Amino acid sequence: MTHILLEAKDQREAKLLLEIAHRMNIKGTELTLEMVEDIGLANAIDEGRKSKKVSRETIMKKLKN
Repeated sequence: MTHILLEAKDQREAKLLLEIAHRMNIKGTELTLEMVEDIGLANAIDEGRKSKKVSRETIMKKLKN
């Protein structure tokens, strides 16, 4: 299974993209800003777990973004 993430310029465009996906029998859902932030945080945590040591400064920069 392959996933893609598209960013629409407005709500009308997002609805159109989702409608096209559904017509093609492709599952699709709209993500809230909170969901996108959670995904970003999860990715940052995974990257941190793979490295031996992460400085406090690096963590604070990631959290500010």
